[in-house]
Amino acid sequence: ALQADDYIAFRSAAANGHLNILERLYGWMSETQQPEALRAYSHGALRGAIEQGHEDVLEYLLRNHLVFAFAEMHAREYGSHVRPFAAARLEEWREASKAFAQSNPNGVFNLNAADA
Repeated sequence: ALQADDYIAFRSAAANGHLNILERLYGWMSETQQPEALRAYSHGALRGAIEQGHEDVLEYLLRNHLVFAFAEMHAREYGSHVRPFAAARLEEWREASKAFAQSNPNGVFNLNAADA
């Protein structure tokens, strides 16, 4: 059912800015279905979120390495969204690293897989 009409429910949730529904649908998918949904209809979820100006959905999607890689490879179409996202993520990591260093002067700051 989630795969119906090339993941139309997932793509529609993204295009209509329904982040909570998008997250729930993604969570219900198998590890095989998740990348299929992200790539469905030529990355339709990403395109829909951008075309409709849903920044929260766009950020959620770009946090997925498959979506980020696709968007970065298509810099002409998506660069104006990828660059600010990447800059913001780098700044988040810088701030987290500084905070870690202050509380753990001899520690080594690492990103876990969910944060990278």
